[in-house]
Amino acid sequence: MHELSIAQNIIEIISEQCVKNGHSRIESVNLRIGRASGIMSDALIFAFDAIKADTIAHGAVMHIVEVPVSGHCNDCSGDFIVEEVYILSCPLCGGSSFRVVGGREMDIIDMEVSCAGCGFRCAMDLLQAGLSMHTPCHRGTMFYSEGTILLTQEEEQGESKSRYEDP
Repeated sequence: MHELSIAQNIIEIISEQCVKNGHSRIESVNLRIGRASGIMSDALIFAFDAIKADTIAHGAVMHIVEVPVSGHCNDCSGDFIVEEVYILSCPLCGGSSFRVVGGREMDIIDMEVSCAGCGFRCAMDLLQAGLSMHTPCHRGTMFYSEGTILLTQEEEQGESKSRYEDP
């Protein structure tokens, strides 16, 4: 269940940003997750809820917007959006020469925080701050401004691994 590692990384990132910006508590976090990202939304929410207890995100609620898979067909030059996770052919013409252009992302959009001292709630736009956790197809780098989360795919063993790296 790699969702647990992802949930740990999300808590690290949002907690660090919350404290860094003078806030005392995280009320909610909003994510955008592609249907073809390999991340199960329910499992991620379960993992987040299970490990947030002793953090400044202890009362936080995670909201997830699922992004459908989208692509571009090289045969018919059409753009398409599908609800399926796997695409075997272009849904417009049946062609087999296409590329997936969306549906693999995992972004932290924003979070609602309480300010230290006054308890005032405000929203922090993490996507605009460069804190996007974007990864194409579970390979490559998910990034944010001060550290990097790397997701690697162990194709032979069928296991996904996630780890946090500070530069």
